[in-house]
Amino acid sequence: MNKLKQTLSCLLLFLFAAATSGYAQVATMYSGTVTDADTDEPIIGVNVTIKDDARTGTITDFSGKFSISAPVGSTLLFSYIGYVTKEVKPGENTSLKVTMQEDQNQLSEVVVIGYGVVKKSDVTGAVASVSSRQFKDQPVKRVEDILQGRTAGVAVTSVNGLPGGSVKVRVRGTTSINTSNEPLYVIDGVMAGGLDVNPADIQSIEVLKDASATAIYGSRGANGVVLVTTKKGVEGKVQIYADVAIGVSNILKKYDLLNAYEYATALKEYNGISFPEEEMQAYKNGSQGIDWQDLMLQTGISQDYKLGISGGTAKNKYLISANLLDMTAMTITTRYQRAQLRINLDNELTKWLTLSTRIHSSRTHSHNGGGLTL
Repeated sequence: MNKLKQTLSCLLLFLFAAATSGYAQVATMYSGTVTDADTDEPIIGVNVTIKDDARTGTITDFSGKFSISAPVGSTLLFSYIGYVTKEVKPGENTSLKVTMQEDQNQLSEVVVIGYGVVKKSDVTGAVASVSSRQFKDQPVKRVEDILQGRTAGVAVTSVNGLPGGSVKVRVRGTTSINTSNEPLYVIDGVMAGGLDVNPADIQSIEVLKDASATAIYGSRGANGVVLVTTKKGVEGKVQIYADVAIGVSNILKKYDLLNAYEYATALKEYNGISFPEEEMQAYKNGSQGIDWQDLMLQTGISQDYKLGISGGTAKNKYLISANLLDMTAMTITTRYQRAQLRINLDNELTKWLTLSTRIHSSRTHSHNGGGLTL
Protein backbone atom coordinates (compact mmCIF):
# COMPACT_ATOMS: atom_id res chain seq x y z
CA MET A 1 0.00 0.00 0.00
CA ASN A 2 2.87 2.35 0.88
CA LYS A 3 4.60 1.54 -2.42
CA LEU A 4 1.39 2.39 -4.29
CA LYS A 5 1.17 5.77 -2.51
CA GLN A 6 4.81 6.51 -3.30
CA THR A 7 4.25 5.60 -6.95
CA LEU A 8 1.18 7.85 -7.22
CA SER A 9 3.03 10.72 -5.52
CA CYS A 10 5.95 10.42 -7.90
CA LEU A 11 3.54 10.30 -10.87
CA LEU A 12 1.73 13.46 -9.69
CA LEU A 13 5.03 15.28 -9.18
CA PHE A 14 6.14 14.27 -12.66
CA LEU A 15 2.90 15.48 -14.24
CA PHE A 16 3.11 18.80 -12.35
CA ALA A 17 6.72 19.30 -13.42
CA ALA A 18 5.83 18.46 -17.02
CA ALA A 19 2.90 20.91 -17.02
CA THR A 20 5.06 23.64 -15.48
CA SER A 21 7.80 22.99 -17.99
CA GLY A 22 5.28 23.02 -20.86
CA TYR A 23 3.79 26.33 -19.69
CA ALA A 24 7.28 27.84 -19.33
CA GLN A 25 8.00 26.87 -22.92
CA VAL A 26 4.88 28.47 -24.43
CA ALA A 27 4.54 31.58 -22.19
CA THR A 28 6.84 34.58 -22.61
CA MET A 29 7.13 37.83 -20.68
CA TYR A 30 6.63 40.86 -22.91
CA SER A 31 7.44 44.38 -21.79
CA GLY A 32 7.65 47.81 -23.36
CA THR A 33 6.23 51.33 -23.48
CA VAL A 34 3.13 52.92 -25.00
CA THR A 35 3.38 56.46 -26.37
CA ASP A 36 1.27 58.96 -28.29
CA ALA A 37 1.97 58.80 -32.02
CA ASP A 38 1.89 62.61 -32.38
CA THR A 39 3.59 63.87 -29.22
CA ASP A 40 5.71 60.79 -28.38
CA GLU A 41 4.67 61.22 -24.74
CA PRO A 42 3.91 58.14 -22.60
CA ILE A 43 0.23 57.26 -22.11
CA ILE A 44 -0.80 56.33 -18.57
CA GLY A 45 -3.45 53.68 -17.86
CA VAL A 46 -3.58 51.94 -21.27
CA ASN A 47 -5.32 48.55 -21.04
CA VAL A 48 -3.06 45.74 -22.29
CA THR A 49 -4.81 42.40 -22.77
CA ILE A 50 -4.44 39.18 -24.72
CA LYS A 51 -6.83 39.05 -27.66
CA ASP A 52 -7.97 35.48 -27.09
CA ASP A 53 -7.94 35.73 -23.30
CA ALA A 54 -9.47 38.95 -21.96
CA ARG A 55 -9.01 37.72 -18.36
CA THR A 56 -5.25 38.26 -18.59
CA GLY A 57 -4.16 41.86 -18.72
CA THR A 58 -2.42 44.84 -17.18
CA ILE A 59 -2.20 48.63 -17.50
CA THR A 60 0.66 51.00 -18.22
CA ASP A 61 2.27 52.90 -15.33
CA PHE A 62 3.17 56.60 -15.04
CA SER A 63 6.02 56.12 -17.52
CA GLY A 64 3.84 54.31 -20.02
CA LYS A 65 5.61 51.02 -19.27
CA PHE A 66 3.97 47.61 -19.03
CA SER A 67 4.84 43.91 -18.71
CA ILE A 68 2.58 40.95 -19.42
CA SER A 69 3.02 37.19 -19.70
CA ALA A 70 1.47 35.80 -22.87
CA PRO A 71 1.76 32.66 -25.00
CA VAL A 72 4.13 32.82 -27.96
CA GLY A 73 2.25 33.75 -31.13
CA SER A 74 -0.60 35.51 -29.31
CA THR A 75 -1.87 39.01 -30.14
CA LEU A 76 -1.83 41.86 -27.64
CA LEU A 77 -4.62 44.46 -27.56
CA PHE A 78 -3.91 48.06 -26.49
CA SER A 79 -7.00 50.18 -25.73
CA TYR A 80 -7.54 53.58 -24.16
CA ILE A 81 -10.36 56.14 -24.15
CA GLY A 82 -9.92 58.62 -26.99
CA TYR A 83 -7.46 56.41 -28.89
CA VAL A 84 -7.85 53.82 -31.62
CA THR A 85 -7.52 50.27 -30.29
CA LYS A 86 -4.32 48.68 -31.59
CA GLU A 87 -3.38 45.04 -32.11
CA VAL A 88 0.27 43.96 -31.86
CA LYS A 89 1.63 40.50 -32.58
CA PRO A 90 5.08 40.54 -30.95
CA GLY A 91 6.37 37.12 -32.06
CA GLU A 92 9.91 36.59 -30.74
CA ASN A 93 10.40 40.28 -29.94
CA THR A 94 9.93 40.60 -26.16
CA SER A 95 10.71 44.34 -25.95
CA LEU A 96 7.96 46.42 -27.55
CA LYS A 97 7.46 50.10 -28.35
CA VAL A 98 3.80 50.76 -29.14
CA THR A 99 2.39 54.03 -30.50
CA MET A 100 -1.32 54.86 -30.44
CA GLN A 101 -3.30 57.31 -32.59
CA GLU A 102 -6.09 59.56 -31.28
CA ASP A 103 -9.57 58.54 -32.38
CA GLN A 104 -10.45 61.46 -34.63
CA ASN A 105 -13.99 60.20 -35.17
CA GLN A 106 -14.71 60.42 -31.47
CA LEU A 107 -13.03 63.79 -31.01
CA SER A 108 -14.78 65.32 -34.03
CA GLU A 109 -18.29 64.64 -32.69
CA VAL A 110 -20.12 67.90 -32.14
CA VAL A 111 -21.71 68.99 -28.86
CA VAL A 112 -24.43 71.63 -28.54
CA ILE A 113 -23.68 74.28 -25.91
CA GLY A 114 -25.37 77.54 -25.09
CA TYR A 115 -23.43 79.62 -27.59
CA GLY A 116 -23.73 77.17 -30.48
CA VAL A 117 -22.13 73.93 -31.64
CA VAL A 118 -18.51 72.93 -30.99
CA LYS A 119 -16.41 69.81 -31.37
CA LYS A 120 -16.27 67.50 -28.39
CA SER A 121 -12.48 67.92 -28.33
CA ASP A 122 -12.89 71.71 -27.91
CA VAL A 123 -15.32 71.60 -24.97
CA THR A 124 -13.79 73.11 -21.84
CA GLY A 125 -16.85 73.20 -19.53
CA ALA A 126 -18.67 70.40 -17.76
CA VAL A 127 -21.01 69.09 -20.46
CA ALA A 128 -22.67 65.67 -20.57
CA SER A 129 -23.94 64.54 -23.97
CA VAL A 130 -26.34 61.78 -25.02
CA SER A 131 -26.94 61.04 -28.71
CA SER A 132 -29.90 59.25 -30.25
CA ARG A 133 -27.88 56.17 -31.15
CA GLN A 134 -27.47 55.42 -27.43
CA PHE A 135 -31.19 54.83 -26.89
CA LYS A 136 -32.78 54.35 -30.32
CA ASP A 137 -33.12 50.58 -29.86
CA GLN A 138 -34.71 50.84 -26.40
CA PRO A 139 -38.42 51.26 -25.59
CA VAL A 140 -38.05 54.73 -24.05
CA LYS A 141 -41.38 56.41 -23.24
CA ARG A 142 -40.21 59.72 -21.77
CA VAL A 143 -37.15 61.94 -22.10
CA GLU A 144 -36.25 61.67 -18.41
CA ASP A 145 -35.59 57.95 -18.91
CA ILE A 146 -32.89 58.87 -21.44
CA LEU A 147 -30.98 60.95 -18.90
CA GLN A 148 -31.20 58.33 -16.16
CA GLY A 149 -27.91 56.45 -15.85
CA ARG A 150 -26.41 57.97 -19.00
CA THR A 151 -25.25 61.37 -17.75
CA ALA A 152 -22.73 61.76 -14.93
CA GLY A 153 -23.81 64.15 -12.21
CA VAL A 154 -27.49 64.05 -13.21
CA ALA A 155 -29.93 62.27 -10.88
CA VAL A 156 -33.39 61.30 -12.15
CA THR A 157 -35.91 59.95 -9.62
CA SER A 158 -39.63 59.19 -9.85
CA VAL A 159 -41.85 60.96 -7.36
CA ASN A 160 -44.42 58.13 -7.57
CA GLY A 161 -44.95 54.94 -9.51
CA LEU A 162 -47.94 56.17 -11.50
CA PRO A 163 -47.88 56.08 -15.31
CA GLY A 164 -46.73 59.50 -16.46
CA GLY A 165 -46.00 60.46 -12.86
CA SER A 166 -43.78 63.37 -11.86
CA VAL A 167 -40.02 62.99 -12.19
CA LYS A 168 -37.33 64.99 -10.40
CA VAL A 169 -34.19 65.92 -12.35
CA ARG A 170 -31.27 67.20 -10.31
CA VAL A 171 -27.98 68.38 -11.80
CA ARG A 172 -25.22 67.89 -9.21
CA GLY A 173 -27.63 67.54 -6.32
CA THR A 174 -30.00 69.83 -4.46
CA THR A 175 -28.78 73.42 -4.26
CA SER A 176 -31.65 75.23 -2.50
CA ILE A 177 -34.25 74.51 0.18
CA ASN A 178 -36.46 77.52 -0.56
CA THR A 179 -36.62 77.73 -4.36
CA SER A 180 -36.94 75.25 -7.22
CA ASN A 181 -34.06 72.89 -7.96
CA GLU A 182 -35.27 72.01 -11.45
CA PRO A 183 -32.81 72.71 -14.27
CA LEU A 184 -33.65 74.98 -17.18
CA TYR A 185 -34.99 73.10 -20.23
CA VAL A 186 -34.22 74.46 -23.71
CA ILE A 187 -35.72 72.66 -26.71
CA ASP A 188 -34.37 73.74 -30.11
CA GLY A 189 -33.27 77.05 -28.62
CA VAL A 190 -36.63 77.79 -26.99
CA MET A 191 -37.01 77.67 -23.20
CA ALA A 192 -39.64 75.18 -22.07
CA GLY A 193 -41.30 74.23 -18.82
CA GLY A 194 -40.37 70.53 -19.10
CA LEU A 195 -39.30 67.71 -21.36
CA ASP A 196 -42.60 67.08 -23.13
CA VAL A 197 -40.97 65.69 -26.30
CA ASN A 198 -41.39 62.48 -28.24
CA PRO A 199 -38.15 60.51 -27.55
CA ALA A 200 -38.07 59.38 -31.20
CA ASP A 201 -37.74 63.03 -32.29
CA ILE A 202 -34.59 63.69 -30.25
CA GLN A 203 -31.25 63.96 -32.02
CA SER A 204 -29.14 64.74 -28.95
CA ILE A 205 -29.32 65.96 -25.35
CA GLU A 206 -26.63 68.07 -23.70
CA VAL A 207 -26.53 68.94 -20.01
CA LEU A 208 -24.57 72.06 -18.98
CA LYS A 209 -23.51 71.37 -15.41
CA ASP A 210 -21.04 74.08 -14.41
CA ALA A 211 -21.33 77.76 -13.58
CA SER A 212 -20.67 78.83 -17.18
CA ALA A 213 -24.34 78.09 -17.92
CA THR A 214 -25.30 81.17 -15.89
CA ALA A 215 -23.23 83.35 -18.22
CA ILE A 216 -25.58 82.37 -21.05
CA TYR A 217 -28.97 81.97 -19.39
CA GLY A 218 -28.51 84.04 -16.24
CA SER A 219 -29.82 82.91 -12.86
CA ARG A 220 -32.29 80.57 -14.57
CA GLY A 221 -29.36 78.31 -15.43
CA ALA A 222 -28.08 78.12 -11.85
CA ASN A 223 -29.47 74.58 -11.46
CA GLY A 224 -28.02 73.43 -14.77
CA VAL A 225 -29.34 73.54 -18.31
CA VAL A 226 -30.74 70.64 -20.36
CA LEU A 227 -30.44 71.34 -24.10
CA VAL A 228 -32.59 69.17 -26.39
CA THR A 229 -32.02 69.14 -30.15
CA THR A 230 -34.68 67.49 -32.29
CA LYS A 231 -34.16 65.78 -35.61
CA LYS A 232 -34.38 67.50 -38.98
CA GLY A 233 -35.33 66.36 -42.43
CA VAL A 234 -32.58 64.86 -44.56
CA GLU A 235 -32.00 65.53 -48.22
CA GLY A 236 -32.80 62.57 -50.42
CA LYS A 237 -35.50 59.96 -50.70
CA VAL A 238 -38.51 60.03 -48.45
CA GLN A 239 -37.92 58.06 -45.26
CA ILE A 240 -40.81 56.57 -43.32
CA TYR A 241 -40.42 54.92 -39.95
CA ALA A 242 -42.93 53.24 -37.67
CA ASP A 243 -42.47 51.72 -34.24
CA VAL A 244 -44.91 49.83 -32.04
CA ALA A 245 -44.07 48.81 -28.47
CA ILE A 246 -46.49 46.93 -26.22
CA GLY A 247 -45.66 46.10 -22.61
CA VAL A 248 -47.37 44.20 -19.81
CA SER A 249 -46.88 44.76 -16.07
CA ASN A 250 -48.21 42.68 -13.23
CA ILE A 251 -47.64 42.26 -9.51
CA LEU A 252 -45.32 39.37 -8.69
CA LYS A 253 -46.83 38.39 -5.35
CA LYS A 254 -49.87 39.55 -3.44
CA TYR A 255 -49.91 40.12 0.31
CA ASP A 256 -50.85 37.05 2.32
CA LEU A 257 -53.93 38.35 4.15
CA LEU A 258 -56.92 36.79 5.95
CA ASN A 259 -59.96 36.05 3.84
CA ALA A 260 -63.47 36.98 4.97
CA TYR A 261 -64.08 33.68 6.81
CA GLU A 262 -60.71 33.79 8.61
CA TYR A 263 -61.23 37.42 9.61
CA ALA A 264 -64.72 36.72 10.97
CA THR A 265 -63.36 33.74 12.93
CA ALA A 266 -60.57 35.90 14.40
CA LEU A 267 -63.09 38.56 15.46
CA LYS A 268 -65.18 35.94 17.17
CA GLU A 269 -62.25 34.35 19.01
CA TYR A 270 -60.42 37.50 20.15
CA ASN A 271 -63.15 40.16 20.38
CA GLY A 272 -66.19 38.06 21.07
CA ILE A 273 -67.99 39.35 17.98
CA SER A 274 -70.27 36.64 16.65
CA PHE A 275 -71.88 36.26 13.24
CA PRO A 276 -74.92 34.22 12.23
CA GLU A 277 -74.15 30.66 11.16
CA GLU A 278 -75.53 31.16 7.64
CA GLU A 279 -73.34 34.26 7.23
CA MET A 280 -70.26 32.35 8.41
CA GLN A 281 -71.08 29.58 5.95
CA ALA A 282 -71.36 32.16 3.15
CA TYR A 283 -67.97 33.56 4.08
CA LYS A 284 -66.53 30.07 4.07
CA ASN A 285 -67.82 29.04 0.63
CA GLY A 286 -66.95 32.45 -0.87
CA SER A 287 -70.45 33.61 -1.74
CA GLN A 288 -69.93 36.63 0.53
CA GLY A 289 -66.87 38.73 1.32
CA ILE A 290 -64.54 40.84 -0.77
CA ASP A 291 -60.94 40.18 -1.82
CA TRP A 292 -59.73 43.75 -1.98
CA GLN A 293 -56.48 42.86 -3.76
CA ASP A 294 -58.33 41.15 -6.60
CA LEU A 295 -60.71 44.10 -6.75
CA MET A 296 -57.99 46.79 -6.92
CA LEU A 297 -55.22 45.13 -8.91
CA GLN A 298 -55.12 44.32 -12.61
CA THR A 299 -52.68 43.63 -15.43
CA GLY A 300 -51.18 46.91 -16.63
CA ILE A 301 -50.78 47.35 -20.38
CA SER A 302 -48.77 50.04 -22.17
CA GLN A 303 -49.10 50.78 -25.88
CA ASP A 304 -46.65 53.11 -27.62
CA TYR A 305 -47.15 53.95 -31.31
CA LYS A 306 -44.70 56.13 -33.26
CA LEU A 307 -44.89 57.18 -36.90
CA GLY A 308 -42.73 59.62 -38.84
CA ILE A 309 -41.83 60.78 -42.33
CA SER A 310 -38.88 62.91 -43.45
CA GLY A 311 -37.14 63.97 -46.63
CA GLY A 312 -36.62 66.97 -48.86
CA THR A 313 -34.31 68.63 -51.32
CA ALA A 314 -31.09 70.56 -50.92
CA LYS A 315 -33.03 73.74 -50.05
CA ASN A 316 -36.22 72.43 -48.46
CA LYS A 317 -36.30 69.71 -45.82
CA TYR A 318 -39.12 68.46 -43.63
CA LEU A 319 -39.82 66.06 -40.78
CA ILE A 320 -43.31 65.13 -39.55
CA SER A 321 -43.79 62.75 -36.64
CA ALA A 322 -46.60 61.60 -34.38
CA ASN A 323 -46.66 59.64 -31.13
CA LEU A 324 -49.54 58.01 -29.24
CA LEU A 325 -48.96 56.54 -25.78
CA ASP A 326 -51.62 54.75 -23.72
CA MET A 327 -50.69 53.26 -20.33
CA THR A 328 -52.87 51.57 -17.73
CA ALA A 329 -51.44 50.91 -14.28
CA MET A 330 -51.63 47.78 -12.14
CA THR A 331 -54.26 49.55 -10.04
CA ILE A 332 -57.73 50.02 -11.48
CA THR A 333 -58.96 53.40 -12.78
CA THR A 334 -55.37 54.65 -13.20
CA ARG A 335 -54.49 55.60 -16.76
CA TYR A 336 -52.15 57.90 -18.68
CA GLN A 337 -52.60 58.96 -22.29
CA ARG A 338 -50.41 61.18 -24.45
CA ALA A 339 -50.67 62.32 -28.07
CA GLN A 340 -47.95 64.37 -29.77
CA LEU A 341 -47.39 65.89 -33.20
CA ARG A 342 -44.21 67.57 -34.45
CA ILE A 343 -43.43 69.36 -37.71
CA ASN A 344 -39.86 70.53 -38.41
CA LEU A 345 -39.29 72.55 -41.60
CA ASP A 346 -36.02 74.02 -42.91
CA ASN A 347 -36.18 76.24 -45.99
CA GLU A 348 -33.18 77.93 -47.57
CA LEU A 349 -34.67 81.16 -48.93
CA THR A 350 -31.35 82.64 -50.06
CA LYS A 351 -27.69 81.78 -49.65
CA TRP A 352 -27.57 83.88 -46.51
CA LEU A 353 -31.06 83.28 -45.09
CA THR A 354 -32.58 80.01 -43.87
CA LEU A 355 -36.03 79.81 -42.31
CA SER A 356 -36.50 77.11 -39.68
CA THR A 357 -39.99 76.31 -38.43
CA ARG A 358 -40.70 74.16 -35.36
CA ILE A 359 -44.30 73.22 -34.60
CA HIS A 360 -45.04 70.96 -31.64
CA SER A 361 -48.42 70.01 -30.22
CA SER A 362 -48.99 67.77 -27.23
CA ARG A 363 -52.03 66.62 -25.26
CA THR A 364 -51.84 64.47 -22.14
CA HIS A 365 -54.61 63.09 -19.99
CA SER A 366 -54.04 61.37 -16.66
CA HIS A 367 -56.69 59.72 -14.51
CA ASN A 368 -55.80 59.24 -10.84
CA GLY A 369 -52.34 60.50 -11.60
CA GLY A 370 -52.66 64.23 -12.25
CA GLY A 371 -54.71 66.58 -14.38
CA LEU A 372 -55.35 67.53 -17.97
CA THR A 373 -52.51 69.24 -19.82
CA LEU A 374 -52.68 70.93 -23.21
